[in-house]
Amino acid sequence: MKLSRNLLTSTIVFFLLLQQAFAFKGENPVIGKPCPQFTLKNIKYYHKKEASLKDFKGKWLLLDFWNKNCVVCVKTFPKTNSLRKQFKDSVDFILVGRQDKENEIEQLFEKFRSKMNLDLPCSFDSSLVKQWEYYANPVVVVIDPDGIVRALTTSIDSTSLRRLMHGESVNLYGIEEKKYDESIPFLVNNNGAPDSVFLYRSLISVWTTSTPYYNMPIKLSLQTGKLEELGISLQKLYNLAYIGDTYWSFTPSYPWQDTLYGNYCLEPIVEVTDKSNFEADRNTGRRKLFCYSQVFPKGNATELSVRSTIQKDLQSCFGYNVTIKTKKMPYWRLTFLKEEYKDSLRAKRGPQSVSQTHAQFKGKNIPISSLLGQIAFKNEPNIAPFIDETGVDFNIDIELNCIFTDINDVKSSLLKKGLLLEKSEKEMKVLVISNN
Repeated sequence: MKLSRNLLTSTIVFFLLLQQAFAFKGENPVIGKPCPQFTLKNIKYYHKKEASLKDFKGKWLLLDFWNKNCVVCVKTFPKTNSLRKQFKDSVDFILVGRQDKENEIEQLFEKFRSKMNLDLPCSFDSSLVKQWEYYANPVVVVIDPDGIVRALTTSIDSTSLRRLMHGESVNLYGIEEKKYDESIPFLVNNNGAPDSVFLYRSLISVWTTSTPYYNMPIKLSLQTGKLEELGISLQKLYNLAYIGDTYWSFTPSYPWQDTLYGNYCLEPIVEVTDKSNFEADRNTGRRKLFCYSQVFPKGNATELSVRSTIQKDLQSCFGYNVTIKTKKMPYWRLTFLKEEYKDSLRAKRGPQSVSQTHAQFKGKNIPISSLLGQIAFKNEPNIAPFIDETGVDFNIDIELNCIFTDINDVKSSLLKKGLLLEKSEKEMKVLVISNN
């Protein structure tokens, strides 16, 4: 059982930074109010190299902030590119890339632009990032033709954008600060919602966009007597109850010490008639996420009893039948195309070093798990685990030039090194949720 774990995944890092960056200071965009004046400099692939807010007057404007370390940002470039094509006559789209001290972001964008066939203007200028303190990305700001801010969010689709342009109300996940204090339980002292008096409580509620989102590493404390998850999918809640964790991922330093990764399927199999409870989309709020809170007298609980209570709560609330079965499930296996390719990667003498970006990986004298960990990290969430079946028991030297968030590009680059990354199946434990 691993109810407490510091999960170093892209999703967790993203939301930790998001909470910090959204505590705005000074003059920042506010929905329904005029956008503060700004100037974008060093704009590429646009008819102007420099533009201020007044230059966009009379047309809708979408500013999409990103940085070179934001995996989510890179993955959404194709979607933003598609939006620009759909709304080219009525909306200006400008990416705002935060400059890095190594000055790599422009070069990286050129690779993304070529690989993804992007037709997006991009301003490489950190002044607006500093002005509005948008250090965590993505952040999307939508401004109407009169200069009024109409949306502050992390993602937007064509339907939501079109509704905004028609003056309709759109339920997007906002970036305003949410009032939730993790040091006290959910609902206590109006923490997230009106409170109530209790000695013991377990609670399941439907998450809404007005509720704080705090789906972080499991906040279980037997000493303080609480466990809370706000904005969790039902699949993850069942994982927590029956397997002991909500999420497990590739750990590059200790790839085989995690007893869950590669042995338990991350995503339960849902065999229920009505699957609406298992369809989760936090950005739109149109589908279901949940909140779970369990508060108990200090010292009177164990991890097993906490999990048992979650199981009973889920049974009482939803009534599904749950079993753990052994099934053949998909996974990514890394092997050599031919056995003789092994020695070609054998590390030469020298210090161990790793240099990596979204578009390049250089490893010298490293275990092959470091390479596989980079691939897994850049392609999470991915329910199919990445497993090394090369049989390599020595360190390697390797360099890959590819878009790491594009699994097909990764496969092609590996193939050039004699490595084969392909989907296969292996027996794993999997949670099966079905109707009674």
